[in-house]
Amino acid sequence: MDGEAMINSIKHGDQPLPRVTQVSIAGTSSTEQPPLKDKSKCNKIAKDLWDALARHMLGSEYDEQDRKAAVLYEYETFKATEGELLLDTYIRYLQIINDLKKYGYSKENCELNFKFLNSLQPDWKRYATMMRQNKNLMDINIDALYNILKQNLGDVNDAMGLKKKTIVVTYDTLA
Repeated sequence: MDGEAMINSIKHGDQPLPRVTQVSIAGTSSTEQPPLKDKSKCNKIAKDLWDALARHMLGSEYDEQDRKAAVLYEYETFKATEGELLLDTYIRYLQIINDLKKYGYSKENCELNFKFLNSLQPDWKRYATMMRQNKNLMDINIDALYNILKQNLGDVNDAMGLKKKTIVVTYDTLA
């Protein structure tokens, strides 16, 4: 709608929209509205399209079952990957725990803690064993467990060969 048409619309009220000429296969043109029978067919097609879009956006019952199964599988098979930092393992694990909660699954602190300790890289085995022996894993949550493990991060990183990056500042005499 251009500016002049907008001003006319404001001054004189809504104007009927111009009709677009439809060209049929036979080559004749018409500005008539389609018959009521065709309108109802269009409405059904539009409804079918909206329903398909809703299914796509919301997912079907089967999609939700698939997502639940995938989250459970991801939890059951969770392991730290080789060379992965403790923080990255922890964040991935938290995401899985949140996904489990989203789908209505709940796990006890003890189970979550044991699962996390068992999934750590071999370099963490000594600290995981100490945690199992010295801490009551039923009384602490996964965040507290991570914070305790984090205290040994320097020793484990040294054992894994993950040194802190050193920054070397050089001076360019030609600059």
